[in-house]
Amino acid sequence: MIIFLNFFFMILGTKSVAPTSSQSTRAASSPHSSSKTSLSFNLPQKLSLLGKEAVQQQERAQKIALQALRNASASETLLWSLKTLSTLTKSANPDDPTDCFDQFLEFHNQLVQAVTNMVSIKAATETTNKCQQKSTLSPSHTSQQKSTLSVKHSSSSGSLNETIKLGKQIEKEAGNWFMEFLEKALEKGMKKSKSKSKSNVTKVPQLLVKKVMSWVETEQCDSSKRPVHPKAIDIARKLRIKLRNY
Repeated sequence: MIIFLNFFFMILGTKSVAPTSSQSTRAASSPHSSSKTSLSFNLPQKLSLLGKEAVQQQERAQKIALQALRNASASETLLWSLKTLSTLTKSANPDDPTDCFDQFLEFHNQLVQAVTNMVSIKAATETTNKCQQKSTLSPSHTSQQKSTLSVKHSSSSGSLNETIKLGKQIEKEAGNWFMEFLEKALEKGMKKSKSKSKSNVTKVPQLLVKKVMSWVETEQCDSSKRPVHPKAIDIARKLRIKLRNY
């Protein structure tokens, strides 16, 4: 996951590489040269204008390709989260919940961070689009041209909006599943054994119980984030009792 995110943000920060001296020598004759200056100097006026339009189209195409790559990377992150959660739900054991507690908290933290990054990217993209729209449009542009450019910018962020929405839904449903598992664990794996022998008792580490209780209070009891889970208050109370008995 860390490698994937590093690759994702490496893509976001990609810059053009300066050509080598040998490449510079061939630049004037290269059909892929995008120098506006060379076009304006080496071509007649009308062809120079067409050349500038070609450069602008290339820049727009590159921007669209980068946005598509961002959206694909964000979708890949959500697929990773679903695969991870699938594995976790299969291995979860209420009679011995320690591993599930630890893995879910890590999973949830990574998912929340991924969605937060998507929101930041969306905000930065929208800001950039607004700045570019102001610099690109002039008073001579018709209202239809302005409307067309605005629609293009809106559609470019629309896909990422849907991915963010899906990510938040996955986060919500994952939280609901964990609350159900936690309720079962409190009745089984975290229930105090009546047996005098401690050899068959698997105790969840106290620090981990504190982390789980903090998660319940922060993610499921805070109405400013989402509707309070119907069993959140009762589960938080039971966890506090468990901690007092350690």
